[in-house]
Amino acid sequence: MTGADFLALSPLLVLSAAPVAVLLAIAWRRNHKVARVLAMGSLALGLLACWVAAGEAPRQVTNLVLIDHFGLLYMVMILLTTFVLFSMSKTYFTLRESQPEEYYVLLLLATAGAGVMAVSTHFATFYLGLELLSVSLYGLIAYVRSDFRGTEASIKYLILAAASAAFLLFGMALVYAELGTMNMTALAHATMDQTENRVVLLGVAMMFVSIGFKLSIVPFHLWTADVYEGSPAPVTAFAATISKISILAVLVRYFSVDSAPVTESLVAFIALTAAASMIAGNVLALVQSNLKRMLAFSSIAHMGYLSIAFISGGSATHETVALYLLAYTTATLGAFGVIMCLTSHSATGREVERIGDFRGLFWSDPLAASVLAVSLLSLAGIPLTAGFLGKFYLLAAGASTNFWWLLVVLALTSTVGAYYYLRVIVLMASREDSGEAVCVKRRLPVSVPRDVVLVGLTLATLLVGIFPAPIIHFIQSMSAGQ
Repeated sequence: MTGADFLALSPLLVLSAAPVAVLLAIAWRRNHKVARVLAMGSLALGLLACWVAAGEAPRQVTNLVLIDHFGLLYMVMILLTTFVLFSMSKTYFTLRESQPEEYYVLLLLATAGAGVMAVSTHFATFYLGLELLSVSLYGLIAYVRSDFRGTEASIKYLILAAASAAFLLFGMALVYAELGTMNMTALAHATMDQTENRVVLLGVAMMFVSIGFKLSIVPFHLWTADVYEGSPAPVTAFAATISKISILAVLVRYFSVDSAPVTESLVAFIALTAAASMIAGNVLALVQSNLKRMLAFSSIAHMGYLSIAFISGGSATHETVALYLLAYTTATLGAFGVIMCLTSHSATGREVERIGDFRGLFWSDPLAASVLAVSLLSLAGIPLTAGFLGKFYLLAAGASTNFWWLLVVLALTSTVGAYYYLRVIVLMASREDSGEAVCVKRRLPVSVPRDVVLVGLTLATLLVGIFPAPIIHFIQSMSAGQ
């Protein structure tokens, strides 16, 4: 390997060294503040390393990873999302866990796994990154030992991840047995005759089943809501954003190749699961009384929406998926950020997650209510928010295909989605006393770093929706430099 290779790999090297450094610091002296500063400093260094690596891109380092602008864009999204979670979760874990330092080690390990997946071009690095992400999440989901729901959620996630890994490994083995390669780039450039081979079709189908488990696509969404509900709010936010970003980065690498051999059976599979996810996700979210469960089912619907971008395929897939992920991630972080902050100052000590808990929030804490309202409006795809822009791009991508019925499903289910998102906003503006045990009665204490992050997420959601040209141009330039 040359010096240029090491510079290109510098973001991964920083992400690999970061959890070791935090672990050594904990072994020397257990201190929450030191662990948090080290973790956030490592992420800042990782962002700087991405800028350095961009100067060497594109560079193929062995057959395992490709450092290009596309991969670096997704890695920056992963690093920024983790940074935001660290900045908002300090008080949450200080009050709920006597030894919160290992939380930073596990989250950095999971971030490193997601980063590896973003630049992987080989089955080995894809699987390695996926397992690093999944194993870290087992511990993170059950991190708050006093909450037994976390243990149950962790066991359920373990079973789902084990099933997913079994499908993935078997599928990879079948593809390798027939094509003689584990390189995903070679698979994307295979001929149609090679991919229509029954063994390859079965292998690819098993790999997509595994990916369906990770993205919680219907019918592989089993226990998704239970995992969201049982996990600590910062971990739920991580699972809802970064684990999906990393998986989608792998998919985009395959589908954005114009000559990728996408068979009719694969397109039909994606269309059917997309429609089922949109319908089931929105209908099930409609009947929830728990905000975390509602967001879990709505995330299933959002993955269904996103699947439309893969049906159209080609170079436009990259732009559509990146824009939608940006909108979805900022809105999801805003929503879970409010849940984290309210839980950190809950009068009862329990997680603030029941929809009734948010009654009258506009009058007790206008800032938190405004952040949550803008986030929900963006998830609903209301104009002047980033979510509207994302759905507009999805509709444009879907219109270029023959799957018009899928766009009808998207429009109808989005209407259902708007109802349950607006229901929460109306409840926050309500002054009625229903007699429910509301644990948020007063304004949150002022915290400049936390408020800056929440306001920043809200402004990002609105700016992308009102003035999208700069971010669209930036994503297009990253796509051109792929």
